[in-house]
Amino acid sequence: MDVFWEIRNIEGVKKVSDLSPDISLPLNLFFFLCPARKGPFKLNPEKTGFTAVYKPGITPKSAENLARARQFLAQLKQAGIPYTATAVFASADSIVCFSRPVERPALPELPELAELDIVLVENYDPFLTRFQQWVWFMKDRPWKNVPGRFLVQGRKEMDRLFLFRPPANVFEDFMIRLLAYYALDGIIAREGAFGPNPVLLGVEGEWTDVVQNSAISPRLPTIII
Repeated sequence: MDVFWEIRNIEGVKKVSDLSPDISLPLNLFFFLCPARKGPFKLNPEKTGFTAVYKPGITPKSAENLARARQFLAQLKQAGIPYTATAVFASADSIVCFSRPVERPALPELPELAELDIVLVENYDPFLTRFQQWVWFMKDRPWKNVPGRFLVQGRKEMDRLFLFRPPANVFEDFMIRLLAYYALDGIIAREGAFGPNPVLLGVEGEWTDVVQNSAISPRLPTIII
């Protein structure tokens, strides 16, 4: 079975990269889900960063991403391609996104995962284990060689999170924290936190996937849907 072409021909697949035709099966897929917030990001009282309050569940965008991931996995199963799938709940957002960390969001209840054997984990502890590497990435900026169009796309997407125009220096700090976080995702995955031989299921947009691969070589096999 030529797994590359089988996957490339599945409806909804936009791009497949670095996936060897002789990759070992089952495919070990992972993707990210973001915690829901009670309201939009706001400036903290000191105006040095943002703050927010989390609530149970995942964001509306993550719910849409999960629906696309489930549709893809159903087609993968129908095509007879064995897989394991891990949904990574990004509870470390509560540290990364804020100059003063906020309360850690609770792991959500997502009963729809069971239908397609998707395992739910969180990235909080793996992130804490590599916290100093995240700090280093904010200085070293491994995404500096990423084509500029992807970073422009990311800035535009992150800007939509706010109902106001944040101060330029605060937004810039937010972006650096986030880009370093995404770059660390690739390291964490490559080291086996989400299972052996990980394949990134890109549900968040190609710019995110490119940054997640910016600090590692070779890149993670990636399927963008």
